[in-house]
Amino acid sequence: MIAQTHDGISPRTRMGSLYPFCPRGGRDASRQELSFLQPQFKDVASWKTQGRAKVMELLRYDPPRCDPGPEVVERVDCGEYVREKLYFNTTLDIRVPAYLLLPKGEPQRRPAIIAPHDHGAFFVWGKEKVIACRKMYKAGVLPA
Repeated sequence: MIAQTHDGISPRTRMGSLYPFCPRGGRDASRQELSFLQPQFKDVASWKTQGRAKVMELLRYDPPRCDPGPEVVERVDCGEYVREKLYFNTTLDIRVPAYLLLPKGEPQRRPAIIAPHDHGAFFVWGKEKVIACRKMYKAGVLPA
């Protein structure tokens, strides 16, 4: 018989194909105090609250909340959309550059892509590369 967690779901269900490779003690019960398999966690919200607090404690970095203070510094018409360059605060002393691509046409809810910066090195994705890919797609260089 396979052990059940506090919510009646088998650990095998949660671990998928890794279940057979885990030592017996780790498969059916976790000794990790913040594991979602621990009985004190009855819902995801309480688990996230405690887990987030522990991450911040271990990072030793928990800046106070601040007003993002968004500032649009540039607007460029790119044909089908308008590209805005903006800055916003993530902490009181850090301003982050970003691009906001706004489709033209009727205002409506649309899917969004969040593309963080890429540190200027060779990474596959980053805000600069997403914009470059869009230009390459429009030019017929990239397939649809």
